[in-house]
Amino acid sequence: MNRESSAINYSFQFLLKKNRVKSYRLLAVVIGYLHLIIFSILLVSGNNGFVKTVAVAGIAALVFFLLIKNIYIFKRFPFLTSLNCMYLSMCVVWILYQYYWVVPILLLVVIMNTIAGLPSVVYFFTDKIEFPSVPKKIIQWEELSNVVLKDQLLSIDFKNDRLLQAEIDDANSIDESAFNDFAKGHLAAIT
Repeated sequence: MNRESSAINYSFQFLLKKNRVKSYRLLAVVIGYLHLIIFSILLVSGNNGFVKTVAVAGIAALVFFLLIKNIYIFKRFPFLTSLNCMYLSMCVVWILYQYYWVVPILLLVVIMNTIAGLPSVVYFFTDKIEFPSVPKKIIQWEELSNVVLKDQLLSIDFKNDRLLQAEIDDANSIDESAFNDFAKGHLAAIT
């Protein structure tokens, strides 16, 4: 089943907390400021007009994307964040400087920033569990020895002694006892 059709028929879904997103975004901003320093040095020490022009363009793009956050296009297309646009514009600047090796690194940062911004939702179906990761993990109930939700902590215990734990973001709307009964029923049915 694909994501669209399977997400409709789930029995439970939980939005997971994303504890590392702030760290990723901070790292992305720090890399942006490092680029600002590098382009400033190139502007001051550049020996020809092309180097200085591209440095000015890089600085302008960096400042623009570091200062703006709430533009309509960023709200309409969530993957197109100001940080991603900043990094894509930096790719153009590094291509103009003919430092092509920097571009894949920046594109990797764009991909990681996009993935970090996606919602992490775990879906519980009658036949499987979809756990958010890259790539998405499909867990069959037969692989599990226990599934428990207690105090905003979801624990998925595998028969091979692996353990997945994740914090639930909005636990106020979750009926823990109903979910635990659902999980116990599915685990009892397969044994």
